[in-house]
Amino acid sequence: MAPTDQDYISKDDLFSVLESMKITLPRTSKMSVEDLSKRLREGLNVSQRVEDLLSGEPLDPRQLQPWTDVEGLVQQTAVMQQSLKSNFDRMSTMGTSKTPEELKGETLHQLQDILLWLGFRFTTGERNLYLVGKETGDWAVAIRIHGVYAMNEKTPVFVLSHRTVTSIPNKTLEEQLSEIFNAQPRSGQAVESVAQRAFLRLLSINAKRVLAGYEPDGTENKKYTKKKWKLTFALPLGPLPMAKVGKLADEHGCDVCGSTENASRCVQCLSAIYCSPECQKRDWPKHKEACRTLQGATWTTIDFGDNPSSPIDGLNTGYMSLMNVHESWEHGSSSANKAPQPIGANVPKNVHGEKMFLVKFQAPMGGPGYRPSSMMLYDRQRSFTIHWKRSGDPAAFVVAERAMGDYPKMYRWAKRTGNRTMSVCFERAPKENPPW
Repeated sequence: MAPTDQDYISKDDLFSVLESMKITLPRTSKMSVEDLSKRLREGLNVSQRVEDLLSGEPLDPRQLQPWTDVEGLVQQTAVMQQSLKSNFDRMSTMGTSKTPEELKGETLHQLQDILLWLGFRFTTGERNLYLVGKETGDWAVAIRIHGVYAMNEKTPVFVLSHRTVTSIPNKTLEEQLSEIFNAQPRSGQAVESVAQRAFLRLLSINAKRVLAGYEPDGTENKKYTKKKWKLTFALPLGPLPMAKVGKLADEHGCDVCGSTENASRCVQCLSAIYCSPECQKRDWPKHKEACRTLQGATWTTIDFGDNPSSPIDGLNTGYMSLMNVHESWEHGSSSANKAPQPIGANVPKNVHGEKMFLVKFQAPMGGPGYRPSSMMLYDRQRSFTIHWKRSGDPAAFVVAERAMGDYPKMYRWAKRTGNRTMSVCFERAPKENPPW
């Protein structure tokens, strides 16, 4: 999809929007606007849970039931969009003045607020809305809400029509809005210009997912499917699962020049990315200490034991319990309260082959002097989740405990050495902790 003038987002602003979704890429990267736009599209798809909810099929509102709890619509939309971390961040910065760059870095929050605004206006009986940018105010996204339906008992979907309206010399924006809405009442909202463009991008992406030939019920609604109006929809925008964030933020380009062409990791340590031998040579004075440290470091073999899926010895079934404060309360990768997992002769998957990869070690919270009986281990893809117990591998467990120190989590390079074993470099931490 070629962006229109209105939904075009500059390269610098794309970095900011992606950062608002926790997809952090170096600003030195030579990734094109098209490449960054693709990551934004994928990020928005994940945030909406499009794959889970539509399973590759087009949206046909006629197959859905209307959302019945109208009074609870705003609250449920908010619940679907929240995480513990995002709530804390919002509360801690409430009322503080922010620079334009800081506001761009909050674009996902602003998109979530637009969804809440749609929900509020729908509950008050309003159907004709528009979004205008705070900075310029010379164009608007006009919106007609046709209805709100239930994707499932917890997920509302707003079925809309939208179009853009631009001011012209002989007619004000307000006059044009009055004309396209047939002089009917309408409500507007001023938003940050980048958020306005990002929301238009979202609506344009979703417009391609509406079933061809679908028309909303009612003569009045049908007026808003003609000419420049396009049918689309909007779903609650939740925080991205950290496994998806890691994938979208990975392989960002050469650490020296930012180029993504032929970019690959240093084969000796995997902690740096280069596009050519020339860039690797230029960076060697800075990189050699870390690279040699990892090469010469001690690697400790850890044993998962016979029952790696259970946090307690002797259980044949167990509940996995994993909560990530960055992810949605409703549909993150947190595993608390999921169905019991069968335990026994299960072998953790090995999707990495002989390659090194990062593992997160996470211990239960405890007071001073607390010595956990187990740690939870998992990779970025969540291809495995292991409850590694002190009782099954006491010597290696002590090594990990010392490396972790007082903080209850750490990331370390590892490689699989067997079905139930893994070699870990506890001496060397990655340059930066990944966001998962």
